[in-house]
Amino acid sequence: MSIRLDERRYVEELKRLVADFRMWKNPLVPLPDGFEDDLAWRSYRVFGQTSPADIIALAVRTRDEDLVAQGEGFISDSVSMIDDEDVFGWLFRMIWGKELQLRQQIADADVENLDATFDFLTSACRLAAHVLLGWGEGDTSSAYIARLFLIEQYDDALNCILPYSNVSLNTNESELVVSDLRDRAIAAAMRRGETAAMEMKLHKAEDGPHYSSGEDSTASDDGEGLDVADDGRPFPQSDVLYLFDADHVIEAYRYFLDHADGDADGDGELDNGNPWRRPDFVQDKLLTLAGAGIVEPLVSTALEQGDGDRLEAALNLLTIYRGIVCDDGILALPIIAARTLQDSDGLRPDADLDQRMRYLESSRDLCSSMAAMLLARIPDPSWSRRLAMDLLNADMESYVRHVRELAES
Repeated sequence: MSIRLDERRYVEELKRLVADFRMWKNPLVPLPDGFEDDLAWRSYRVFGQTSPADIIALAVRTRDEDLVAQGEGFISDSVSMIDDEDVFGWLFRMIWGKELQLRQQIADADVENLDATFDFLTSACRLAAHVLLGWGEGDTSSAYIARLFLIEQYDDALNCILPYSNVSLNTNESELVVSDLRDRAIAAAMRRGETAAMEMKLHKAEDGPHYSSGEDSTASDDGEGLDVADDGRPFPQSDVLYLFDADHVIEAYRYFLDHADGDADGDGELDNGNPWRRPDFVQDKLLTLAGAGIVEPLVSTALEQGDGDRLEAALNLLTIYRGIVCDDGILALPIIAARTLQDSDGLRPDADLDQRMRYLESSRDLCSSMAAMLLARIPDPSWSRRLAMDLLNADMESYVRHVRELAES
């Protein structure tokens, strides 16, 4: 898979941001009205809805000295690293380094710093997806790798960008990277091989299962008698396949909880050749249905703890998603799901900073999950990329406009 990036255009925008940030910090002449607002907006244009952009925007609005120093340090270090190792090298080092740090903290039970490292890693992956979707020149490759970052499959994503990175590693780093990525590649290849074989078995006779919103959503192996509304919606086959997979995922996770003492680690043989009895396969499907946020963490925790109530809460949310797709189409799911956050305490006029930040992170988590879902399930990569970028930018107006354009085309 060839990866192309309009690196020159991205670097130009980044360097203009750096120059204007320094001009704002130490102005030699009066700055025009709206300069600060434009600077904050462009920080999100360059870095996406991420913590580095938040720091720069807050620094500009508050003039807090610590935030100003953090913001200037990040953008200066970014330019320096990109000059040395290009954009892919910068992204590779940022994500790979933080993931190694996270794994070490987990091994050391360093709970105090774990959340901060994980939050930065999540933000860095969103940044990588933002860059690929916004400046990547190949729709298919950009959409594919961006999705890997959004569902936190760093192994495949880092392997994809490393050959295109001008990364300068010393001997110890080289050995560590080669060993680490080789192990990841083996695990990823095994996962992909199992998934591909199961997909062939699952859809070998498929002309397309037909699903409806019937009262009984229990999984059916052949999907007979189930149809989505024939209302001219875009990508109707994507809706059908979403319902098919959602029904089987819901049934599978209930099976895993009921058979928790059996082979729920995915290492044993298929249960009568049924791919829906393999946790790795089912998790991959769940990630295409709901992304890596909200539903998947609830499911994973529920299975680890044998918590039936938690699992049902997660599966009930997935059932709601299924109903939305059946009634209104897959493109409506992000719009309706986003409305669930509108009653958040973080949107109240008197909300404190902590409440606002929790709302912001919940909103970003949902949008990145919905973006990953669209990248996996919309068959036209040019449209999936455009719609996913709207969601990552938290630009629901643009998203709705594009959905209407699709519906009218």
